[in-house]
Amino acid sequence: MDFIDLLLTVCAAAAPTNCEERRVPYFSQSSVFNCVTEAAPFIATWTEEHPKWVVRRWSCGRPTTIEEKT
Repeated sequence: MDFIDLLLTVCAAAAPTNCEERRVPYFSQSSVFNCVTEAAPFIATWTEEHPKWVVRRWSCGRPTTIEEKT
């Protein structure tokens, strides 16, 4: 099983031009394709839990690794 990020572009319901990206960890059975085909109910739940935001776009992808420089 792989970890997949669900990348949401969300806009404030009260100010539709105020948009930002949110990365939400999404656990998929096997692939990014599964995320794409299974994400709708997850997005609907997220939207219910965040009523001040409207999801404008979304996509799935593998999490990127950010290396800290010392």
